Amino acid sequence: MILFYFVPGYILYNMIEYSLHKFSHNSKYGTFIYSYHRKHHIKHYPITKIIDKPPYKTDTKYYILTDGFIAHSIPFTFIIFTLYNLLNKDTFLNISFHIIINAYISDYIHTEIHTEGSWLEKYKWFQQKRKIHILHHKNTTKNMNVIDNNIDKIMNTYKDN
Repeated sequence: MILFYFVPGYILYNMIEYSLHKFSHNSKYGTFIYSYHRKHHIKHYPITKIIDKPPYKTDTKYYILTDGFIAHSIPFTFIIFTLYNLLNKDTFLNISFHIIINAYISDYIHTEIHTEGSWLEKYKWFQQKRKIHILHHKNTTKNMNVIDNNIDKIMNTYKDN
């Protein structure tokens, strides 16, 4: 039964990731998300140093939470509460679980993309993900998703060269 929720959770997560990332590149509508995400592109991983030695660079609040986590948690919480009101309890819990798992995997892969000497570098699929994400840093209107770029393809924001 848990696999029944995998597909909607996966699709929903990728839609959320795309939307939040799109807002994080929009100075007019992205507000505080934009200001935090801008640091990722300009301060921590500029065009000249997209891949850097570990650890992954980010600003933190109180040495615990990253700025990005705080900025993204407000809209993400709104999305979760909306889902809670639209779905029955079991469906909500199962889909939320899959969204959280996908968020963790996406964040982990994103961290490894920016990490020089990542243990994932030996895999062809990872090399392709890194290449696509580097293109995003060169053109921030392209390649919003980390794991699955199908929404980028649908929204005409995919670039592979």
